Amino acid sequence: VLGMRVVTFAGGRKALSFGQQKINLHQRGNEFEPKAHAPAPGSADLCFIAATPISAVIAHLDELASDVDVAVINQQVPQGIHTPFLREALAAAIARHPRIIFIADSRHFSGCYPGAWLKLNAREAVRLTGGPGEAPSRKRVLEAAELLFARGGRPVFVTRGSRGVVVRTGEGVAEIPGVPAPGETDTVGAGDTFNAGVLAALHQAGALTKAGVAALSDATLSAALSLGTRAAAVTVSRAGANPPWANEL
Repeated sequence: VLGMRVVTFAGGRKALSFGQQKINLHQRGNEFEPKAHAPAPGSADLCFIAATPISAVIAHLDELASDVDVAVINQQVPQGIHTPFLREALAAAIARHPRIIFIADSRHFSGCYPGAWLKLNAREAVRLTGGPGEAPSRKRVLEAAELLFARGGRPVFVTRGSRGVVVRTGEGVAEIPGVPAPGETDTVGAGDTFNAGVLAALHQAGALTKAGVAALSDATLSAALSLGTRAAAVTVSRAGANPPWANEL
């Protein structure tokens, strides 16, 4: 398919290679690093190499800045393009473009982006604030959200899976209960779907600007968080990171 060839690396791991790109193949129950947060049979682990220098990517972002309302910094594994150079370049871009809402959805480098909103899961939030990340309690999650907000002064969203989400803004702390998923199937894409739901709701409310967010009513914020959690519940209920359409919610 696509002229791919099988290549074998140290330790016997295999990949399908085409040009400079590859798809890593994992054996179920014997996955290697780096891997997806929740690897599942039938999914693909893509490793693409870009020919465009990172400096050109940042320059392109600068060119588009007047047309961009939100930029999401997504990082899943410590390897790859999220080098110190890229992290420093993104931090500088955040400082250059105060109108844009930057959201750091990063597993390992959330602390590298001052000025960005933070979106983390409960384990990531607790680890980032110096606590044990395994099975964090509600109390510990609330403490982590407070600490992270105090550090950056920007909204902090902490997802708790079926337990819902905690958000800390300048107006205080809000909690939205989780939505039961009809049989959890695949958690891949849940966080991205949550982001999309929240941003879509804020956009529909005309609040997707820094000024709009600063003046958010409790009802608008709750509605945005509710849409994010409901959308994510649909995504995890079916295989393949398959988010819902609006008419499914």
